[in-house]
Formats: sequence, structure tokens, C-alpha cells
Amino acid sequence: MYRRRDVVAFRISAANTVLSVLQWIADVTGVGAVIEQQSRNANHRNSAWWTCNAEAAESVTRQILPYLRIKRAHAELALSVQERLRDPKLKADRTWQQEAITQMQALNKRGSRAADEG
Repeated sequence: MYRRRDVVAFRISAANTVLSVLQWIADVTGVGAVIEQQSRNANHRNSAWWTCNAEAAESVTRQILPYLRIKRAHAELALSVQERLRDPKLKADRTWQQEAITQMQALNKRGSRAADEG
């Protein structure tokens, strides 16, 4: 989930330095795009990422949800946001969208601060 202009949007991605892994994800899911990036540092390998948005991201997330352990709460929050975005009246309401962003940011916190607040 991310902010796009002044509304939230649903996106999932996977990054790797092995392009064939990401191409496999794109082939198996049938959605998304693989984007390659050249490393600026000669000591680093080139990298790439696979990404998909909106309904495609929702479909993939629903399929992998039973297997998620660490990111399950993130996925459930993103799915609920995507469902609400289908309703034009709810999509126009920015209040709940900002609350969802705040919840996702809390889920993404790392370290002892996250444990103290969670």
C-alpha cells in the first residue's frame, strides 16, 4: 500500500539480483512487470524487481495469503483497503485512507520502538 498523489493505492513487489527468479514470478502469476536496474557501483550486482498494482496485486495477495506469516497483517490491511477503494463514496473519503497509511507505517516499524509500541 502506498500514497499516490492524495489517495492510497495497492501494490506488491519482489526484488532480487537474479532476474530469472523475478521472471518466474511474472510467468507464474501472469501479471505484473519486471523492471531491471543497473548498479551504479561496480562492486554490486545489477538488480531488478517485479511489481503489480490494484486488482492484479489483490488477486496475487489473496492467493498467497494462506502462506504468509510475517507479512500477513500487512496483506490483510492492504486487501481491506483495496475492497474499500471500489466504493466511489469511500474512495473520496481521505480520512480512512490516512488512517490506513498510519496503520501500515506502524506495521512496518523495525527494532525496539516497534516492539514497545506494538
